Amino acid sequence: MRRTRTAVLAVLVGLAALGGAIVPSGTVSAASDDGAPASAADRPASYPAVEGPRSDDLFLAASRGRTCMVRADGTVTCWGDYGLRQRLSTAGLVDVVALSSGDEPFGGRGPLHVCALHAAGTVSCWGSGHFGQLGQGDVETHYVPVSVQGLDDAVAIAAGERFTCAVHLDGGVSCWGSNHVGELGHGLEVSEIHLPTRVPGVADAVAISAGNDAACTISSSGAVTCWGWGDVAGPPQAVAGLSDVTAISIGGTLTCAVVSEGDVYCWSTYVGGSTPRKMPGLADVVDVAMGFGTGCAVHRDGGVSCWGNNNVGQVGDGTREKRTEPVRLAGISDAIDVSLGRQTTEVTAHSCVLHRDGGVSCWGGNERGQLGDGTGEHRPYPQRAETFPAFAGSESPVLDRGLLLAWVEQAIGEHVAEFPWHWAAWDYARHQAK
Repeated sequence: MRRTRTAVLAVLVGLAALGGAIVPSGTVSAASDDGAPASAADRPASYPAVEGPRSDDLFLAASRGRTCMVRADGTVTCWGDYGLRQRLSTAGLVDVVALSSGDEPFGGRGPLHVCALHAAGTVSCWGSGHFGQLGQGDVETHYVPVSVQGLDDAVAIAAGERFTCAVHLDGGVSCWGSNHVGELGHGLEVSEIHLPTRVPGVADAVAISAGNDAACTISSSGAVTCWGWGDVAGPPQAVAGLSDVTAISIGGTLTCAVVSEGDVYCWSTYVGGSTPRKMPGLADVVDVAMGFGTGCAVHRDGGVSCWGNNNVGQVGDGTREKRTEPVRLAGISDAIDVSLGRQTTEVTAHSCVLHRDGGVSCWGGNERGQLGDGTGEHRPYPQRAETFPAFAGSESPVLDRGLLLAWVEQAIGEHVAEFPWHWAAWDYARHQAK
């Protein structure tokens, strides 16, 4: 079956870090140009229908202790870990059609990165650049988005733990960042690549997923090709026994794919050449997202089913019992996207869905405020995220130093009534610095 290739569209003493675990003070919605929450009349009524092959992250990108989303108006917002810094960082992003965040299931508090695909085919990334995963030709970290060099025809993106990949309009794929187990598709010839570089042997991709150390693409014919962990030394390899694939997601233990009939097939992320097996209890599925031992699927009717590890309620069925079979979640009937943040030694896992009206529901771990409900309490069932102030594009810092200043001013300003001396000290300091 042939498919049309389309663009699916981070001072005062004590304030040592650029951000912190900021819990939103108040359903995630589009924002108006002046930074205020948009009214129902101001914002788009719904997201566009998602047709054709789907990459892993799209409108939602959950990662360790944090959730980011593309609003229906093409802007971006984040909440949870480093929430205020992230919101300031993303204020200038516009015309975004997809978002992808790297994740880290094993380590503690290592820096992550996020990338946004724009409608024009360009890609912006920010966060950790220690392995060149921001595509700048260096290993610098950037707290405000920077444009990936030499990339202007991207139609899909995927951020892995320490690398990033993009699908080109012509079907080729470029990757950059760490290559310690071949996740850039070049075997073990190089350890890092700091600029987008074509993956050899991949020429007909339409969608992509990236995991910790691996990447998989869907071709226009529905075939799947993977490289990295599981097939370390070799070039990209076709996954045998799969055809007519429409969506794919690489998890910490399993990689799963949706086929056109709506069934889901999964295989080991770590064992190369393992055979995809049909997941029982799932039918009429259009999208799938895999975390670290937990998975969720969106059904054609807008319902959501989840399964797997459930120690903090990340399955969303109201319990904390591991589920070996998929469980349909109550109260969700209009989901269009799902994303899972993975559990680490420091942060518990969470899950989120995007509703057609632009609202977001999340469940699971919440110690960093990643559920967006204004608390730090874990939730074993879906609950709507709350709104929080958005920032106008004109407030977006253009340099990391500007971000620091904006972050300090905003953080102090939000608590001026409780701690007026903080604002007085900051006002004095910033004027002395001029």
